[in-house]
Amino acid sequence: MLFHESYTLIYFYRFMNGLNDDVRLPFSVLDPIVGDVFSVLWEPEMIRETGSALKILTGEVLSQIGMTVLQATIMTGLMSALQWPISVCLI
Repeated sequence: MLFHESYTLIYFYRFMNGLNDDVRLPFSVLDPIVGDVFSVLWEPEMIRETGSALKILTGEVLSQIGMTVLQATIMTGLMSALQWPISVCLI
């Protein structure tokens, strides 16, 4: 007997950023020979709002991380370089 396997992938898209986002795009690299791909787009406006909120949140987190890294590296070096001239000026 010859058995033929068939795969079906059903995907619920989680986040969209804009109106032109294609919910099938992440799976466009799959071969059609492997099986069928179905994308379910459920409440697209809520998904877009969630994607926008996550984009803003990611930007804020990355900017805070950048500020913290700069404070720990560049500001520490700058303050240690200025410490001796400031102490001389105060005398």
